[in-house]
Amino acid sequence: MSSFPNIDTYLNHLPPAAAEHFEVARNVLIVVLGVRPSHLHLRPTLKSASSQAAMWDIFLYIPDDIGILRQNRIRPVLICFATTRFFATIFIFLSIISRTLYIDDCNGAWSRAAGVSCTLAHLTASFIFLQRLWAVYALHRLVKIVFFVLWLGANGLMTTSIYGARFGHIPGTGYCTYLEVHPYVSAAGFMLASFDTAVFVAISYKISISHGGGRIGINWDTIVSGRALPRLSRAVLQGGQQYFLITICLSIPIAILIVIPVIPPTYQAMLSFPFTNLVASMACRIFRNLKLHPPPGFEDELPTISRINPSDPSSAVHESHISP
Repeated sequence: MSSFPNIDTYLNHLPPAAAEHFEVARNVLIVVLGVRPSHLHLRPTLKSASSQAAMWDIFLYIPDDIGILRQNRIRPVLICFATTRFFATIFIFLSIISRTLYIDDCNGAWSRAAGVSCTLAHLTASFIFLQRLWAVYALHRLVKIVFFVLWLGANGLMTTSIYGARFGHIPGTGYCTYLEVHPYVSAAGFMLASFDTAVFVAISYKISISHGGGRIGINWDTIVSGRALPRLSRAVLQGGQQYFLITICLSIPIAILIVIPVIPPTYQAMLSFPFTNLVASMACRIFRNLKLHPPPGFEDELPTISRINPSDPSSAVHESHISP
């Protein structure tokens, strides 16, 4: 009799290093979904898990989200708010299934559906961010068109995730694992980071000139801290900062890992799981906070900001005119 327990377990069909990569990635997936792996001593509280786990984030805000959906007319941004975390959760769920159940074809419908749901999660989340820019530049048609084209380009590249990875069975088992992540998938990460950077800079610039008499009158300390800004401008700016930091801190590392050939394919793709969930969660959180807790003067300040034209000093409105 062999002295090794569970000699037929699927991990025994992999080299030790590959088995560790597979197990780490699977545990990350399960934690992101919001389920505690039985062998990990994790005790997430309601508050901490809501910021990290997909299921916790959905269940925790059901009453607030239902209220928002009931109180607002159906618009594209509201549809994106209602669906982005759903798509992100489906992406995580399908990825877990391929690693915990027997799959006949690792490159078949399961993997394609996971890629599509990942793409849709990013598309809907980034549209919420785009909508913020449209609100700030409401009277600037050209700016809105340019950023809409950039948004289409960024999410068009995201479709590479549908066919950008090659899977295969662990030898002798029905479990799927990454065999290769094609380098061209990294273009999506770099493009998403570029789009989010452009949107964040454009919004920061518009808020700056709107409170600087038609010129850039707010210094970097104010842009970062939000001090000396009216409540709505501060809320728009700080919400954008939170979303921007999440996307930059994860999209760039993901893109870099993909183009480094010595990184195991499982690790190259692993950060995409928390990234997709966090992007969807943050986009909804920012949208929810502004809907449920609008700053005083909300209706007056945003239209005033959108009317500022940096090329026309006469259009400048000083802070005292837009402060609540």
